Formats: sequence, structure tokens, C-alpha cells
Amino acid sequence: VHDGWQAQRMTALAEMYPNAKFLGLTATPIDQKGYLLEGFDHYVQDLQTPDLQKLGFLSPDKVFAPVKVNLDGVKTKGGDYDQNELAEAVDKDFIVANVLDHYKVKAANRKTIAFCVNIQHAENTCAAFKAAGFKAEVIHSQMDDPDLREKYLSDLRTGKIDILFNVGILTTGFDDPSVDCVLFLRPTQSLRLYIQMAGRGLRVNEGKADCLFLDCANLVRKFGVPSEYRIFEKKNFKEKPNNKNNRLLCPECDCLNSLTATRCR
Repeated sequence: VHDGWQAQRMTALAEMYPNAKFLGLTATPIDQKGYLLEGFDHYVQDLQTPDLQKLGFLSPDKVFAPVKVNLDGVKTKGGDYDQNELAEAVDKDFIVANVLDHYKVKAANRKTIAFCVNIQHAENTCAAFKAAGFKAEVIHSQMDDPDLREKYLSDLRTGKIDILFNVGILTTGFDDPSVDCVLFLRPTQSLRLYIQMAGRGLRVNEGKADCLFLDCANLVRKFGVPSEYRIFEKKNFKEKPNNKNNRLLCPECDCLNSLTATRCR
């Protein structure tokens, strides 16, 4: 369960069945600030993403962080970046061009989903990719044709679309195991949101060697790579959650490696 109405439902069920035992299962057992969700007596944090990768239940990840955006001056609102100021900071022609250049080198032959800040950001970036010859489309909550979203999702699955840009649509509930690249264009202060976005690319699929994460939103520098071991903590008002990045950025190819690595993977 997460915040909001789901937590309210949990409370209502507990009141209806006071002697029942409740088991919560989630890949992101944390609130917006990165602390363990409250309301449970015990927490089991055992099998994690790298364990599931070793067992073959999740795809290996390969991470590049070639673009660092300047977020100085972007205010925080509601626990995350102010969306209007954030869009203004990242939706710039030179940043889009830089992202496109790196995508051509790192991920041009991969089936990709991209996470954007707002609709205008998604449409501007999509237009640049289309102009460069990529088959690209955008999905968002304000689409006029309700059937067009399903068409674009189907086109992505069948390979008619190379890259699908989205605004808050593919974060949860989206499952296309053939996606083997995730393009991060939306900076966030939420570890939970980052894990949810990354999870869209970790499904295993026949012929899929790994998932490439192309970070152009400062996320892996802030939170680490998707395959980090993470031990979440209960809220302590005197301390901040430990979400430090313990990875080393290769100065030559922008690949993320362990701090103890002697050569780039």
C-alpha cells in the first residue's frame, strides 16, 4: 500500500477485521521522502533487485549518465521539484539536442520509454527525435483520442514505435517486457518514483540481454543505479534517509560502476 486512498482502505479493512493479519507486498515500501511506510509491525527486507537479477527473474541493468542538468534555483513544492520551474530548467533546445546526441550513440537500436516533466517537454523532445528520423510518439493524460494511447502502446510492443515519451502514464501498472531502454528526462527528489520508473525496464524477455538506463535527469547521481542494495529505514525526524549514491561515473563513457571498480564494465 502507498499513501492516500490506499492507506485509507487499509485502515478501513483493519477496523472491519480487527483480528486479521495483514501482509503488504511492494517493491517500494517507502513514502515520498524515502522512509518505510508506517502502519506495519514488522518489515522484511530480504530478496532485493540484484538478488532477483542473479536468479534470472529481473533483467541486468546497464547505466549511463551522460547529461547533467542544472537545477540550481528550482524550488521544492509538495516534497518534490516545482513542476513549472523544473520544466523551464530542462526543456531547453541545447539540453534536448544533447540528449538526442547521446541517445544516438548509446541506445539507437533499443525499444525505449522516456519519462518527461510535462506535456510540453514531452512534445518538444519527441519532435526533435522525430526530426532525427526516430519513430516516436507521446502519451499523456490530456490526449483527445482515448484510443490513441492504447494504439501507441501496441505500436511500441510490435516495434512500430522506437521510443514512447510519457508524462506520468507509464510510472506504474505498465508492463512491456520487451522494453530494453529507459530514458530518464524527469528529475525528481523521490526515491520511490525513481525506483518505480526504473522498474518498467527490468522485466525479463526472450532475447533481452539487459536494460539500458540513459539518465539525463541527475537521478543515478542522486539515488544510485537501479540494482543497488537498499535497506530502508523507519522515519527518524533527526536524520535523513540514507539514499547516498555509492557508484563511480566513468570519465570516458559515462557508465556507472562500483566505487571499488578498477576498470569500466
